[in-house]
Amino acid sequence: MDMKLRLPVCSHPERPTRIFLITAHGAMIWTKANELLDEAGWVMNESTGIREKDGQQLSLNYTYWTDLSLAQEMALAIKTQLAEVGIDVTTTGQDQMTWWTEGVAGNYDITTWNTEGSYTEPHKFLQESLGADPHAISLQALEDFQSYSDAVNAFSTSADPEVVQSAIATALNVSNDNVIDLPISYSKDLVVYNSSKIAGYTFSSVPQFFEIDNVQPAE
Repeated sequence: MDMKLRLPVCSHPERPTRIFLITAHGAMIWTKANELLDEAGWVMNESTGIREKDGQQLSLNYTYWTDLSLAQEMALAIKTQLAEVGIDVTTTGQDQMTWWTEGVAGNYDITTWNTEGSYTEPHKFLQESLGADPHAISLQALEDFQSYSDAVNAFSTSADPEVVQSAIATALNVSNDNVIDLPISYSKDLVVYNSSKIAGYTFSSVPQFFEIDNVQPAE
């Protein structure tokens, strides 16, 4: 079953220029990325291949939780893509508790993790973003953070379907418009079984939940 993997992009007050991540291949994508960086004042140093502004290299710290499947491969792929437009990326793999502690403290520029993708979403993902969560530091740096916070609090305390739908849409739009959380990949639930005992398994529409009735016994 698919689970969205989200990529929060940190927007620290001392590093206010947003970096728009490249999520597809093609000359148009590279051209647009270079245009945005040029407009932001990041000039390519042809000798190093890294952009600079006011004597500072455009270098980002990409942290990832090593327990997540394909996290390292994802980090290396994004590092390679960003290098194409002159962004230097250092990737740092961390165990769960180190990643969480450092993330909540805002010690990252880019990080990745899985949402649950189950019946708790989007409520759980959005509600946690106001508390001890890695992307809270990014959200709080936004000029329109208050509208995001108001929206999350609105759907968290209302049973009115229209209020809930409108508030969730507002929160997601603020996040997307400011490039805070980007869905970049999907991972699959896996089931390992003894084929002499079990013929197969049919996944349900709810991820991370095992349905015993969906097991097909071997004949």
